[in-house]
Amino acid sequence: MLTATGILRRISFPSFASTYSTTMEEMDEIRARSLLKHTYVYNPPDELDNIIVNAAKHHGLELDSSDWKITEIPLDNRKSKFLLDLGRSLKHLVPNSKLHKMKSLRDLFEFYEQPVNNITKYAELARNEKLPQNLAIMEQPRRFHPNDKTALHGGVTGNPGEGGTIYSIRNKRIYREFKPKKEWFDYDDQNFDYDVTLSKGMPWDPEIANKMDSYTNIRFTKEYLRKMR
Repeated sequence: MLTATGILRRISFPSFASTYSTTMEEMDEIRARSLLKHTYVYNPPDELDNIIVNAAKHHGLELDSSDWKITEIPLDNRKSKFLLDLGRSLKHLVPNSKLHKMKSLRDLFEFYEQPVNNITKYAELARNEKLPQNLAIMEQPRRFHPNDKTALHGGVTGNPGEGGTIYSIRNKRIYREFKPKKEWFDYDDQNFDYDVTLSKGMPWDPEIANKMDSYTNIRFTKEYLRKMR
């Protein structure tokens, strides 16, 4: 989690301590899937203008002597190769919906000078360290768990025999589930095991989840599918 000094620490959930541990950056990528436009973070480099100019020269674009930004991008194969190589070097590709707007190097520069984030505005506000002292924002819901004895609830639920189940596949990888006491004899068991055994082979199994994560950035193009054959 992010501390008061902004240092990134490992987040380990007590019930998943031996099987699942992730960083805040990885958690943001998981939450951004299917919810936000980008799952990654992009910050424009300091020498963005030099990077664009060098890439343009490499692909044979003749820069305007008065102002390189007004140089038009030719509508031929050079445009696709130029934008693809530049996007790969900056790890931020121009989306299909904006390709037709990239008519000059100025358009390209204005696109790449805009930072990209993979968290919501609410999350940005919750992580802001300059909030007033009388304002506290909780970024994520604090789910009840009986093993949290140091919490205000002391591990005692107001709904005996209920709760503990997480239905979303995404949230199963983030939050802890627990097995509630349902039978009368469970309440006399001082060593009752609340932990839920992770289902082997299911999408929220860390081993399976890591395999799925390795495919998130692969574009299943015709060329890629041919290689898979």
